[in-house]
Amino acid sequence: MGYNVTNQNQRELFTTAKYMIAEANNAWKKGAGPGGYALDARGKRIPDIDETQLTMGFLKTMTSVTVNTSVLQFPIVDTQQITNAQINSLMRLISMQDSFLVGSISVYLLEYYFADGNQGSPDFTTDSTYFTPITYASAFHDTSVSPWFDKAWAIIWLGYLSVEVDKKVVIPYWDTDRHLYIPQQQATNFPVSGLTPDQWPLFQDQYDASTDGFYPMEPTLVFGGGRQNVVKLQLPANVPLVSPLTDAGYGTDFVVKCVLMCRGILAQNSTAVR
Repeated sequence: MGYNVTNQNQRELFTTAKYMIAEANNAWKKGAGPGGYALDARGKRIPDIDETQLTMGFLKTMTSVTVNTSVLQFPIVDTQQITNAQINSLMRLISMQDSFLVGSISVYLLEYYFADGNQGSPDFTTDSTYFTPITYASAFHDTSVSPWFDKAWAIIWLGYLSVEVDKKVVIPYWDTDRHLYIPQQQATNFPVSGLTPDQWPLFQDQYDASTDGFYPMEPTLVFGGGRQNVVKLQLPANVPLVSPLTDAGYGTDFVVKCVLMCRGILAQNSTAVR
């Protein structure tokens, strides 16, 4: 069961976004108050934010999982170049002109197939392609002979995220086990002679993409397109050599991606970068 989402939650998130994005970009209305700023009836500075440029948005970033790796780093801005995190069309990074306030996040795995050895070209045509979030070591994502995801993949939900903005650590430890979601309705995985491959499951795991695996972030944070954003997932040990890392075609036809999905408020053209 995921957390609840209400209109009131979203209204409060919108209000928080105005103040935090103004703080991040020093965007306050000028006036006769202290420091030359205008104040509201509560004595608080008034954000100089064009509310028409604030909109519901999302940030989706991902990185490939490789054996013997204990730290995964995620790009946040579309100009970042990070090893094993080539930008593809499934990702949604922020531009240097924009800011993004995080409302909730999810961490999950994704089987990512690509064409012609180019990770920039996802391949949706293969029989094994699902591109659906994997929120635990699910047997649904399998080969023709055995469950694909080894139980060792629980390592992803035993680590923690850290966030650094402009060389300041704003979140030192965010445990990822709060994003582990094991549904009551799970895929069957047993031989069925009439299907190809003969162990293809009859249905997918139960999953509600609006809430399952997501967790609200409060106090929240703001990613700025013109700032230095460093987001890492620290695992408790190196990624072991287990299926599907051992399968033929790994790294050339498909990879396992670790995905960081954030939902919140996008502030367009809100930074000093133009």
